[in-house]
Amino acid sequence: MRKQLLTLIATGFTTLVMAGGIVTNTNQSATYVRMLARDASTSIDAVYFNPAGLVKMENGFHLYLSNQTIFQKKTIENKFPFLNESKYVGDVTAPLFPDFYAVYKKDKLALGFGVQPNAGGGSAKYNTGLPSFEIPVSVIPASLTANGIPTNKYSADINFDGSSVFWGAQVNASYAINDMISLSVGARAIFAKNTYTGYLKNILINPNQPAFGPNYNGVNMVPATQFFTDAANTLSEWSAGATSYYNGLQPIVSG
Repeated sequence: MRKQLLTLIATGFTTLVMAGGIVTNTNQSATYVRMLARDASTSIDAVYFNPAGLVKMENGFHLYLSNQTIFQKKTIENKFPFLNESKYVGDVTAPLFPDFYAVYKKDKLALGFGVQPNAGGGSAKYNTGLPSFEIPVSVIPASLTANGIPTNKYSADINFDGSSVFWGAQVNASYAINDMISLSVGARAIFAKNTYTGYLKNILINPNQPAFGPNYNGVNMVPATQFFTDAANTLSEWSAGATSYYNGLQPIVSG
C-alpha cells in the first residue's frame, strides 16, 4: 500500500510539472523574480497563480500593475557537418513585460481579473540567421565537388528577426467554503500575434572550373546564381560529342 501511494504521488507531481508546457511564461508578476514558488500565493497575483487563494485577501477593491524588462541570449547549436559555424546566437529583448490584476473581495467571495503575456512577449534577432536557413546553402560546395567541380567555400547574408506574444485575459470567481477549503472557477482567452522577417541572399561560392569562365578558378568567391547560369550556358553550347565528364555535370546544372 505504501509503495502504491508513493507511486501515485510521484505520478501526480510529474503531471503537474508538465501541465504548463515549455512555452508557458511562469514569471507572471514582478514578485516572481524574488520568490519563484508562487503557487500558494494569497496576494493579488493569485489571480494567475492560485485563484482560490484570493479569498484570503482583505475586503475591498485591489489593483496591481508590474513590469519586467528582460534581455537574454538564445543560442541554437547545430552539428550539421557542412556549416561554417555550429552556433547561432540571438539577442532576445522584452522591454515591456507587464502584468495587470484586479480583485474585488467581499467576505467569502472574490472576483478576479487579469491580463498578462502567457507566452512569448519579446523579440529575437539572429544576425546570422538560423541553421534551417543556412543548411541548404552549406551543401552546395559538397554537391559541386561530388560532380567534378572542386568547391570548398561558401558565404551568404542571412538574417532572422522574430517576435511573438500570446496575451491572456482571464476572469475568475472564488468562494471560501470554510477557513481551510475554497473553490475557484474561471476562464481565459488567448490572443496570439507572431511576426517573422528575414532574408537569405548574396550566396557566394568558389568553384574551380575554368571551362565555365576564367573567374571560376577556385580562389575567387563568385555569386552562385551567376556560376550556375554560366555553367548551363556553356553546357548548352557544347556539341553532342562532349565528353562524358562534362555530361555528368548536366544533372547538377539543370537542378
